[in-house]
Amino acid sequence: MGFRLCHWGPFIALSIILSLSTCGIYSMFLLWHPRALPLALPFNLIPFVLNVTIVLYNFLNACFRGPGRVPTGWRPADARNEADLQYCDVCEAFKAPRAHHCSTCGRCSLRMDHHCPWINNCVGHSNQSAFILFLGHVVIGCLHALVLMSMLVYRAMFIRGFVQTTFLPYTSLMLLGTLLAIGLAAGVTISVGFLLVIQMRNVSQNVTEIERWIVQKANSARRRAGRDKFAHPYDVGCWRNATFVWREAGNGVEWPVRDDCDQYTFTREQLAQKRRKRDATVPYVVKRDYSGRRDYCGVCYGCSTACHCPGIDSPRLDVSGGDIVMVTRANRRWLYGNKVLGEYVEKLRDGADSLRPNQYSRERGWFPRACAESLRKDQ
Repeated sequence: MGFRLCHWGPFIALSIILSLSTCGIYSMFLLWHPRALPLALPFNLIPFVLNVTIVLYNFLNACFRGPGRVPTGWRPADARNEADLQYCDVCEAFKAPRAHHCSTCGRCSLRMDHHCPWINNCVGHSNQSAFILFLGHVVIGCLHALVLMSMLVYRAMFIRGFVQTTFLPYTSLMLLGTLLAIGLAAGVTISVGFLLVIQMRNVSQNVTEIERWIVQKANSARRRAGRDKFAHPYDVGCWRNATFVWREAGNGVEWPVRDDCDQYTFTREQLAQKRRKRDATVPYVVKRDYSGRRDYCGVCYGCSTACHCPGIDSPRLDVSGGDIVMVTRANRRWLYGNKVLGEYVEKLRDGADSLRPNQYSRERGWFPRACAESLRKDQ
């Protein structure tokens, strides 16, 4: 449990919660003297403290509980369906439908939506409802604190003699701190509110962020081929979707699906996309060393590389001159791929078009485009 909190994400999140809570409570005691207005203080203080308690409870619940893991050694009831499932080489087990392997957590998570650095855990089957409650109460608490601190700043700046009559001391430095806290509360309200809207939309459609990306790729491929759109098999109606996801119903492996789909419709589409992805991989040979531990943002490769740096929580791949990397993703200045195991490097250099997955190293991540060049000039 302590491991989950020993990370920059939970540390910053808890610091923001405690800072805004302290500013909000302090503002209440400055706005309303306990003796002058005996009902105004508890009328604001009790709901505010209760909301902060709910925020902390759901934050810790989402952080420690996690999305749930695929049962050890899980296999489909019918062995013939194993061909419709992905196999995780890291966990050495089949991936259950809607499960995905998180490289940060190092495990396959049930109905994984995304990995959230703020809770240092994945959001998925077992903790999505707690995560949404956390987001919702954060927005409510920040709006309450924003109103309180705005009232305090207005009275301190425009009502003569207000500071001299407050129950607690309020200095110019505290006023500056309150202004900073107002900006922080407004920023948190907007960013967390946006994430809350996305999560509620996903719940209403019974889709995860990973699945939404897979559906978009499927529709893009079908549009080019002149075929009908791919129907998300787990979207069984807004009310049933919300009820099923919110109650965390089921075992995380079997799901209600549309009448024209089965339990493995989505996994078959995933396998088809994996095959297209393997066919589109491009081998790159590394010309210049790169270590993400020493140069995380690629500053040594120029300002443009640093400005297009992938997400701060995305893995980096340490490469040395002569390494071969099978690249599957790219942006303007960075490449993402797997190292090729040493004994298969010469096979690629001799002109092999592709390799089997078991011939790749488990090391994968981003590295600067400038430190490598493609072995296939026509690609």
